[in-house]
Amino acid sequence: MELAELTDWKAILDEHGKAVWNTAYRLLGNDADAADCFQETFADALIFSRKQSVKNYRSVLLKFATCRAMDVLRQRMRKNQPVLLDETDEISLQSRDCPQGSAENDELGRLLVKAFAQLDSEEAEIFCLKHIENLSATEIAQIFRLKENHVCVIVHRARNKLRVLLHKAAFDNSKT
Repeated sequence: MELAELTDWKAILDEHGKAVWNTAYRLLGNDADAADCFQETFADALIFSRKQSVKNYRSVLLKFATCRAMDVLRQRMRKNQPVLLDETDEISLQSRDCPQGSAENDELGRLLVKAFAQLDSEEAEIFCLKHIENLSATEIAQIFRLKENHVCVIVHRARNKLRVLLHKAAFDNSKT
């Protein structure tokens, strides 16, 4: 009997579906892409669970969602499609009352997504899981089969790369 046959996918969907949706939507910024990513994430998890036992479905699902979303972002960057960042249900920005603050948040979001798309896929995924999804270094290490210290090094390097990329983008924008 396959491992996936014993898995209660409805319970997993009920428990982790919102987190998967929020991960995809937060990175992609639109319903259509997030819906595709959501479906592909659960399909990936089903295939993965048939090959090996899953101890932490939340971590695995968030990894797959982040990976799929980053792939879509990279495709957008190659096609020079605009990156859309709508607000999610989880985010309640007070900048709605201030048009300038709202515009600055939108611009920062666009710059950040472009910067993420320029990171190596593993760096981007690990950084997102650590700082956006708040997974621990231990959880991430288990997902990627890395040592915890290596995860911390990757997060540190990704943070430094993002800092450089955002600084460069801000400098480029100030010229125009």
